[in-house]
Amino acid sequence: MPLPFKSLWLLDYEYRELEGNLVEPWCAVAKNLFTAEVRVWRHTDKVCRPIYDIGPRDVVVAYAAESEGRCCRRLGWPLPQHCVDLLPIFRRLINRFGSRSKASLLDALKHFNLPGISGLEKEEYRALAIRGAPFTEAEMDGLVAYCKTDVEALEALFPKLIETVDIQHALLMGRYTMVAVSGVQYAGVPVNHVLLTAMVENQAEIAKRLTVDIDKDFGVYVDGSFIHSNFESFLQKKGMVWPRTLAGRLQLSEDTFKELSLRYPCVKPLAELRKSLATFRAIKPSLGADGRNRVALMPFSSITGRNQPRGSGYVFAWPKWMRNFIQAPEGRVLISFDYEQQEFLIGAALAQDRAMMDAYHSGDPYLHMAKLSRAIPPDATKDSHRQQRDLYKTLVLSIQYGTGLDGLSAKLGDRAVAKKLSEEHRHQFRRYHSWCEQQVERVLLGESLTTPFGWAIRKSDISGEEINPRSVGNWPVQATGSDILRIAAISLVERNITVVALVHDALVVECAHAEADDVVRTVTGLMEETSMAVLSGERCRVEATVSAPGGGWADASPMFEKVTRIIQNL
Repeated sequence: MPLPFKSLWLLDYEYRELEGNLVEPWCAVAKNLFTAEVRVWRHTDKVCRPIYDIGPRDVVVAYAAESEGRCCRRLGWPLPQHCVDLLPIFRRLINRFGSRSKASLLDALKHFNLPGISGLEKEEYRALAIRGAPFTEAEMDGLVAYCKTDVEALEALFPKLIETVDIQHALLMGRYTMVAVSGVQYAGVPVNHVLLTAMVENQAEIAKRLTVDIDKDFGVYVDGSFIHSNFESFLQKKGMVWPRTLAGRLQLSEDTFKELSLRYPCVKPLAELRKSLATFRAIKPSLGADGRNRVALMPFSSITGRNQPRGSGYVFAWPKWMRNFIQAPEGRVLISFDYEQQEFLIGAALAQDRAMMDAYHSGDPYLHMAKLSRAIPPDATKDSHRQQRDLYKTLVLSIQYGTGLDGLSAKLGDRAVAKKLSEEHRHQFRRYHSWCEQQVERVLLGESLTTPFGWAIRKSDISGEEINPRSVGNWPVQATGSDILRIAAISLVERNITVVALVHDALVVECAHAEADDVVRTVTGLMEETSMAVLSGERCRVEATVSAPGGGWADASPMFEKVTRIIQNL
């Protein structure tokens, strides 16, 4: 494949990144694939300048380029204008329904039967980098030599992988990891580290007192243990219908509690308690010396191309009430930008279902559908008919995620109502349902599914591996949503807007309080433009929520207030 570049630099760093802190680069190696020139940088060099060219026709090749991006930022080196990240290209190549494959550099070499350094030797040099400076001359020479082996691996992999993807899609993925993801990880999420540390250090006592406080309304815990029979008695006393397993036991999964809390709001505190107790045991906040929460965002790790951050250390992976630990620095604000009902619009746009698009552009697709079904009067509002709107919201969201009649019946508590609403949805949005069925048929026939900007998947190569129609039908919508957020993140970070978090179909920006109004206008406009670029002109609305200057992420939840009081009284 002819490449329209003047130079192509294979780049790798060796570095240390202690939990939550900024990266510390030790050395780097760059090799020009076209001329075979090799450049080396060591952290003891008196002159610190980029060892790659940064012109408009120069490109850098890396593996997990967000790491190289963070090193460039720490050294003050300009980021390359173009980047090809071989990791997402390899993940895209092996992306399959029903099976997940490892995607390390060694895994990629093994996939193509290419030689590489042993895993044991790799761990030895990683341990040396983590130990950090000072290094003996022999140790530094060893790190540089190890760095060169990774560059040689890039040289072997590049021709194998670049022919599997459109070059423009490859460059876009590289911009996302090298520029956007590295920028988000480098910024970190500002948190109230004093309060968060106090919670972690006293989690056992907090869990004990929290259980006593919340369980007084339920009576299901004994000595800190959840007693099934006590919960069953509580449900019977309240007249609540709860789903059971095939063996007849109550279903107690997190998803079950989440769904049933919508039907029985009084159960929500118990659901939050159960999730929080599990989180207390596993939580290990990844906090830097600057009081910011940083973890590896793991871009492209899910089958839909979304990030999958390492959960136990990341504030956005904990129960939602714990997001109250997020706090803007003094004089600054945090702004959450959230695409409104994004998945509904994506499904409508991909299926070219005009009725769904009209429902979205009505401003409230749930109310719109209820009105079309004549379940509420034409002049009904969210406030005047909240219960009916919530019913149709449950219906729409359930169908978007592929929930069948049994699942919807469990959520609504009435099979006849679930059946009627499902039929209404299929009748109103016939084109969408036909399109979903076509996606499943395509995968069964061995075709791949591809998003507007190049992320792809196909059925498993394993003989006899079953296809989950629910996953297949939902994949194009989720993966296209991932396209949208990636491009939005690139647009913002390249404009030097400080993005501190990427969360599903939302992102969080930090700025000075005085700049908040301008930032809201700029970011909202860019995000809406991005949705139109991906969805053939369909604009997805964006909602912005601004925190108080130097204040918390949002209004404190009841659970957060309980935990805060417990900490204050310890």
